[in-house]
Amino acid sequence: MDYWKLLHPRYCFDRAVGKLWYFAPELSQPDREPELEDPSALRDIAIQWPTRYGWPPGFRWVEPVRSGLSRYVDVQRVAMPQLPISAVQIRVLHQGRQHNVVIDYVDKHDVLAYEYLRDCLLYFKMQFRIAGYDDPRIVPGQYVPLGGLELYHHLPWLRRIRDASAPGELDVYGRFTLQEGSQGNDIRPRAVGLLAAQRSFRFHGGGRMLAPTRSLGEVARSKICIDLPGRGPFCFRLVEYLAIGACVVAYPHATTLCPPLVPGKHIAYCRPDLKDLVEICQHYLTHDEERQAMIRGSREYFDASLHKDCIAAYYLERLAAALGLPLKTAKSWEQQVDEPRLTARR
Repeated sequence: MDYWKLLHPRYCFDRAVGKLWYFAPELSQPDREPELEDPSALRDIAIQWPTRYGWPPGFRWVEPVRSGLSRYVDVQRVAMPQLPISAVQIRVLHQGRQHNVVIDYVDKHDVLAYEYLRDCLLYFKMQFRIAGYDDPRIVPGQYVPLGGLELYHHLPWLRRIRDASAPGELDVYGRFTLQEGSQGNDIRPRAVGLLAAQRSFRFHGGGRMLAPTRSLGEVARSKICIDLPGRGPFCFRLVEYLAIGACVVAYPHATTLCPPLVPGKHIAYCRPDLKDLVEICQHYLTHDEERQAMIRGSREYFDASLHKDCIAAYYLERLAAALGLPLKTAKSWEQQVDEPRLTARR
């Protein structure tokens, strides 16, 4: 991380301005109710949420989920044991019974919190491995933006920039830190090197990081946004790109959302060796209709599946099914997640 920037006047100013956006209205969302056969059954469900997290920065991952759940059910803050790892334990109360539920946001998709798994009803894993897991209680946990609830106050402004700047002022965008010991520690410099070395289009970004509001503004003005792994396959930037609406070119994910992103509709994947990364960027830069369709598709995906209220509705549908409550429509989540995933534009 560029620690020098923390004392830079412009960075401090940008951060201060960013905090003022907390007073702006949140991005409104069309009604998305959990699809229970009997919606009144939600009145019989309550959730106990920890007052403190085992790892304090974990609020960035789970506060959007808590906020979304509070729209549908009673969410009570209570003191409960938490382990100092990248997972949060909550309790679901239903008809006098108490059930433990885990939200795992650890960056590694092959690492599980077995201490929690032993006696839980469901285990939501945000970095959910495409191949799945042996225990059916482990289900996709979706993913969230870096700022937790902060992004929702920025989105109306960022979407206005996106819609006003079409077809985009910047060609290809990507800003990344190099994280020691992360999956992206090797992939990121190789990808940035390829993009910086070519002369077919302008690459904007690199290794220098900016205050969040300034970098998000760059995303909104870019024709193409590059998604690369960080400490895990999913990166906060991916959700930010989808939320604003972007033509996303990504390194193949080893993890999946529910439902999975569709190549060519929501995202474009390059090869694992990155040899076609520049070629795919060139393709979307020269095919305006395909690029604009991708921008629309990515935003629509966020609004349908990754907005905090939609994540909460999905969590409640999963919980309802685990509690034996009938759903309005049969949900074939496992079939959706197990569908083959294309790794290239074609």
